[in-house]
Amino acid sequence: MEKAARMRPRSKGPSPSPRVVILGPRGTGAPEFASRLASRLGAVFVDGAALASMPSSKQKDGTFPASSILERLAEEDPMGTVGARLRQVDCTRQGWVLSNFPATKKEADLLAQDVRLTPIRVLKLIASADACVSRLRHILTDPVTNKVWTALPQNERIRKRLVRDPVHMPESVLAAHATYSKEIDAVMEALSVHPGRCLNLPAEGSPHAAFDELVEFVERPLPLPQAKSS
Repeated sequence: MEKAARMRPRSKGPSPSPRVVILGPRGTGAPEFASRLASRLGAVFVDGAALASMPSSKQKDGTFPASSILERLAEEDPMGTVGARLRQVDCTRQGWVLSNFPATKKEADLLAQDVRLTPIRVLKLIASADACVSRLRHILTDPVTNKVWTALPQNERIRKRLVRDPVHMPESVLAAHATYSKEIDAVMEALSVHPGRCLNLPAEGSPHAAFDELVEFVERPLPLPQAKSS
């Protein structure tokens, strides 16, 4: 029976809840890809950068208000707020798609070594610094409506009040790309604990084509482990 099962090229057993990490320099759209994938899979989207920058509600006595459950849990979690979020009930039941974390080898080691949080799929979006700068150059925000524009509107009044987020300025994007490039190889090495679970995905072309390839990789069943020869 075991021999017959191993002859099947793919496992047809129940799939575990998704645990997917999508990494990429600013300008590749990693959070957007992660959000879309989470919606497709019925999983929870977790933005590591947003959690890391969340303002603390710690009180003067060093405690947190009763409503700040996540922060209280993060105090004891080795991965801080991100680790605490990934352990919450909705992430445990539905699975999660994580972007902007891990950013360092230390964070990647902690994630990879946690048996309950080890990613099932890891995707690295690849784009040059110039491509990232070019992609973000045309993103503007209307401070009145908070609408994001990727092309100048015809209405002159709206056009005049559009502003660019400081993190989308070329010098900020280039600095972020340099920091990302310095850490990413060590991060990917730490996350590559299982063969076939990591993918380098070019992200300078069509976002639709990149997302289709991303989905195919994530939803593709992993091959069964090879049987040991007797």
